Amino acid sequence: MPWAPRKTVKGACTPVLATLRDRGGGGPRVPPPDDFDEEREANYNSIIRFGQRAFPHWIRAECSQFHRHVDRTAQRMLKGPGSHKRADMAPRANAKSTWISNVLPIWIAAHAERLEQEHDRLFRCILIISYAISLPSSFVRNIRRELEGNDYLARYYPEIHGEGGDKWTQTSIRTKNGIWIIAGAIGGNLRGKIEESHRPELTVLDDTESAEQAQTLSSGTR
Repeated sequence: MPWAPRKTVKGACTPVLATLRDRGGGGPRVPPPDDFDEEREANYNSIIRFGQRAFPHWIRAECSQFHRHVDRTAQRMLKGPGSHKRADMAPRANAKSTWISNVLPIWIAAHAERLEQEHDRLFRCILIISYAISLPSSFVRNIRRELEGNDYLARYYPEIHGEGGDKWTQTSIRTKNGIWIIAGAIGGNLRGKIEESHRPELTVLDDTESAEQAQTLSSGTR
């Protein structure tokens, strides 16, 4: 049976249902598509499918065994109990950043309510860190563009589509359903980036060494 958001109190509904109810602003209400539940259910069980359906302009090639491994591993970590630490390596040009630093944070935001209800996993702050602030800032900008203008997200995930109530910056955004996505740099002051006293529930480390650092043995073994 497809998952359905639970009602919070009698006569009240979750943010997903409230957003669907209010779609279209002051104009006529826009009903959800006929395959709304089925599409969300399939995407919840496959990050790869979500990426392919929502971001075909990012996902241009067939997914590899590595991408399927990332999908399975992320699902176990995000839906399983306790805290997890994991490091994966792959050659360049394998779309690591596309999946881990672009698609994954949006997938989490899109399914945050269900992750909390079914697995007691609360995600309110996602931190993306690289060796220099320019790289994670570009990921945040990519995510922002999709939240603002992606038709698929508008159709199937209206609770995250559009700008949230907080001012978006080059290094931090807050989705409509309250998920902070923040960019940081190795060696930078991250304390001021943690919004509303939320400690990051997920930290993504992507390219933590520059090309120059990775070329030296001493830097690689630190």
